[in-house]
Amino acid sequence: MRSRSLSAVLISGLVVAACTAPTPSSFEWIDEPALEASARDEPPPDDELEPSGVTDVTVPDPSAGGSSSSERSMAREAAPTAPVVAFLNGGGGTYTAGVDDAARRVSSVLSFYGRRSATAPPTGYAGATWQELLDCVREKFARYDVTITDRRPVGAYSEIVVTNAWGSSILGLSNAIGGIAPLGACRVVPQAVGFVFQPVYDRPGYGGVAGACEAVAHELAHTLSLSHEQLAADLMSYSPANPAKRFQDANAACGVSAQAPEACTCGAATQNSHRQLLSMVGARAANGGATNPADTTPPVVRVVSPANGASAPGNANVTVAVDATDETGLADVRLVWQQTQRALACDDSVQGVTCVVSGDRRTWTIFAGTGARSFYAYAVDGGGNTTSTPLVTISLTGAAPDAPPTVAVQLPADRAVLARGAAIDFQAAAADDRAVADVRAIWTFAGGTLEYPMAQTTTPGVYRATTSVSATATAGWRSVEIAVVDDGGNRALSPKRWVYVQ
Repeated sequence: MRSRSLSAVLISGLVVAACTAPTPSSFEWIDEPALEASARDEPPPDDELEPSGVTDVTVPDPSAGGSSSSERSMAREAAPTAPVVAFLNGGGGTYTAGVDDAARRVSSVLSFYGRRSATAPPTGYAGATWQELLDCVREKFARYDVTITDRRPVGAYSEIVVTNAWGSSILGLSNAIGGIAPLGACRVVPQAVGFVFQPVYDRPGYGGVAGACEAVAHELAHTLSLSHEQLAADLMSYSPANPAKRFQDANAACGVSAQAPEACTCGAATQNSHRQLLSMVGARAANGGATNPADTTPPVVRVVSPANGASAPGNANVTVAVDATDETGLADVRLVWQQTQRALACDDSVQGVTCVVSGDRRTWTIFAGTGARSFYAYAVDGGGNTTSTPLVTISLTGAAPDAPPTVAVQLPADRAVLARGAAIDFQAAAADDRAVADVRAIWTFAGGTLEYPMAQTTTPGVYRATTSVSATATAGWRSVEIAVVDDGGNRALSPKRWVYVQ
């Protein structure tokens, strides 16, 4: 494993990489005040944030003891599969150091870094954006007996905290680190607690919700004993974010790259992340029936319509029919719409999308704009076997142009004066003749720009986000613009408003 000092090994684009820090023989508790958790109006210094990628960190599982690799391998053979309940925590909270106990908010990560306690602010995702993250993580674990919930469970469970804070403000980490979790020693870490730092993925080019989703799945998988892999299509790899990435049924070398190999946690020369998850937690039961991890026959799935290369009217509903069957039952069927990078289940409540089930057929109706649209479907059975259809590309033409959205800024007030550390609200009214797909505030300062996704409020058409000015921000003018994108890809940008930080 690489040492903590080598954590700046990077990936191109977006994805989490990792290093395992050496176990310190001793440490002193760090009691100095934490950095400002809401310091998001300025990116970290160049030596803290490398522009080409992000990393993550794993720490040793303190409940595993000092087992050898051969003992861990024997433990894997002897250990029965067990379902896991994972709590996706967007509400933040204060955590104390110790052996992991999610129900008591005790984290071995804090112990490793010598922190008695730390407070993680809530996520900045809300409403439809938070639901998108939750759905995405559920899709990544759809084949396994892992229940993903955003409500704190009763009993034993693991937890991944998605916090609207940089790693420096909670643990003093490099702000290139997107997540951290204990690494299982060929076993499930009991009641593990991990963290994902949302601001890392909110930066332009780092994936936003899709990047945060992969980070959550990546950190949770570490607690289920998965190492990094060099297979690009696998969620444990360094490859860029992609909605088609999942835990692959293929043997791959462990480590972030051929130049930075790692030992696989279960002692083998390679890791098969799909099979290892089946060994750790089992397969999800198909249609409520018995789990059948011995099932090796994949499901059958095909796109019935439209045909590849077909043309259809633009700025109208597109109907996609998919047939899926399996001899032991289906655990999951999804339509991956590449324009929005969403893997749509038939029960998703996504604006502009409906779906009905009739026998073996699922029919999605999606409002789309104009131009080329590509999609494919996949199905998962009770044994965890997956089949994907070929990519289908259609051309949407011949309709009246889709009107762009409109936007009117409500907050902040133009020429407002803000103190360092003060809260700032972004609020705007946004509308479109079809549907609004995304609203975000763009904060521009001398060092660049930052974007803040805005969630719809209880008032129809009004969107809002709240953050804070850094306590160490430099005095000067900042500009705020609100960007709105409709479901056809049209974009509108509000006039600038100016605020002064003093």
